[in-house]
Amino acid sequence: MSAFIPSHDPPTWWERALTHPIIWVAAWSVIAGALLGLSPFFPAYTPSPSLGRLPGWTAALLAATLAGGGGAAVVGLLNDWQNRSRAWNVEQAGWILIAAGWASYAFVVVQNFPHSQFSWGQGVMFVAMAATRVIALHLMARRTRAKLREIRAAATSEQEVITRHE
Repeated sequence: MSAFIPSHDPPTWWERALTHPIIWVAAWSVIAGALLGLSPFFPAYTPSPSLGRLPGWTAALLAATLAGGGGAAVVGLLNDWQNRSRAWNVEQAGWILIAAGWASYAFVVVQNFPHSQFSWGQGVMFVAMAATRVIALHLMARRTRAKLREIRAAATSEQEVITRHE
């Protein structure tokens, strides 16, 4: 297997980034959201011709969705919280917002420039990547909960054996 394996336990933020290169999609979402967030305040500035056609409030909402989702995904991914479940929930919420933001972007591009496959295809691929990470986080949380139930059941049965022998 050629996956990066962190050398620290818990991994450092840099090792988490190396383990999960999808972090760059989240980082780009923050940057894209920030750039788009400037457009309502500077009408001459348009980060994308398609998005330049959006009303200011819609652009601001899309900007907040992308930047907020990207920020949450980065925080959830790079933190060193002991409560991994909380970290996974924060990250998962971020990826859901990222998927919503990039799906909206792709929809707007398809509506305005349907022949710009590169532009709307980028949005569709970011949605697919975000959805894949949401599924992975769900499966990791489910597997962890099942393992914790096994550990608790084993500890309970061990305690019952000890109690019977006393």
